[in-house]
Amino acid sequence: MNKATYSWNYFHSQKFVIAFFATLIFGFVLFTNNFVNAGFIFYMIITVVLFFYGTKRLPNYFFNKSSKSYIKTIFLLTFILRLFFLVPLYYYFYNYNSEVISYPYNSMLFSPNAGDSTGYHYIPMLMAQDYLLGKLNVSDYIKLCGGIADFGYMFYIFIWYAIFGPNLWLHGLSNLLVGSWSVVLVYKIAKNQYNHQIGIISSVMMMLMPFFYYYSAEALKEMVLICLFLLCIYYLQMFIAAKASWLKNLIFGLICLSGIAAFRTFLSGIIGVSFLIALIIRFRKISNERILYIFVAFISLYVIASITNVGSEFSNSIKSSEGFFDKNIARYSINSIGTQLASIPSYLLFVIIGPFPSFVNISGQESILLSAGGSFVRNFLVFFYAIGIYRIIKLDIRHNLFLLMILVSYLFVLAYSGYASNTRYHLPMIPLLIIFSAVGMCNVTSFQKKWFNPFLFLIVICFLGWNFIKLAGRGII
Repeated sequence: MNKATYSWNYFHSQKFVIAFFATLIFGFVLFTNNFVNAGFIFYMIITVVLFFYGTKRLPNYFFNKSSKSYIKTIFLLTFILRLFFLVPLYYYFYNYNSEVISYPYNSMLFSPNAGDSTGYHYIPMLMAQDYLLGKLNVSDYIKLCGGIADFGYMFYIFIWYAIFGPNLWLHGLSNLLVGSWSVVLVYKIAKNQYNHQIGIISSVMMMLMPFFYYYSAEALKEMVLICLFLLCIYYLQMFIAAKASWLKNLIFGLICLSGIAAFRTFLSGIIGVSFLIALIIRFRKISNERILYIFVAFISLYVIASITNVGSEFSNSIKSSEGFFDKNIARYSINSIGTQLASIPSYLLFVIIGPFPSFVNISGQESILLSAGGSFVRNFLVFFYAIGIYRIIKLDIRHNLFLLMILVSYLFVLAYSGYASNTRYHLPMIPLLIIFSAVGMCNVTSFQKKWFNPFLFLIVICFLGWNFIKLAGRGII
């Protein structure tokens, strides 16, 4: 894609911020008795405003930097910025948990109402203890986790704990490192797919995305999964483009793909199928060399799936998802308006636009409130990533098929599973949505800009409506 005009300016940032504050003001007026406390609102304001104004200023500053210089700068900036948020978040976790639980000091760094986090801490801790005693049996722990599909992060943390001892700060340090490298990978993927300019815009947005301040402080697998996911895309993207060292790209890409199966199995299946289809369709004129590429890629996927049992895990994951939408929806109150309206088509629309941010006070949803700033930003970016996807489909869908297939397939699975409103499950796709948003920012037309104000009005109505549904569905208002 040729270099285009970066259309994000002060005017866009200002309008987004005005829409954000308008949402909070109207939300306070409508839900005064149930509005969240000032601490959460302050956190939302800081993260959202930082994103919009940072997205305006920083890319222009970096455009003239070389790739090598920029990579070093953006990695360091990301690490420092997220560390700046990590420390106060841990302080909040500690004080919150000190009042409600009696865990040892080391466990006070769990986020509020931590669920999976406890398993991601205690199981690796037990593994490290068994390892030091010389009686570690990994297969026993895989069975304890119900299979390999959720064991990857536990084994990853076990390595940290075995070396440094069990400490929740290690989750934060790990998340800062892999999260900072993920920003670099976003730059590399966007640069390879489009150009240096879009790579910079994408990576700056990835650095400033509010979701990742909070999830860097969480003892969860998402930050490592995203880094592994981006590494896999990067190497397979290079292989599809027939770059130098194609065998190395294929080998590393498939290793990453196998690793993803131990974090979120169905994602590895989505990437593998998207990779093969994109590889075949990309080359309408297939030379002998490209036939070899496709054959080697297919055989490699089959062999790795057989050796690692990934194929069986993926098959079990698909079988277990049958009827999962209905089961997941059934967990909620029958009086919930959202439940009554729920269907796979409506959830499919929801995963494209949502999840919407929450700013009403509902017990046990502190983690949702801490990630609300990211939801605001993600929803606002719908305008640009819709334009970006339209643009790349119109120009050359074959060239962009790999990324598009992963995004569309993953969002469909979210809708099918009933997890459309679960922020954690959306996170792996945030880097792709950001890249497509950057394409949209650089290619928005004058006609499309006319829809900007109506879009902002509509999205604010959606925000307010979503929070009304949350309260009404629980009989609070």
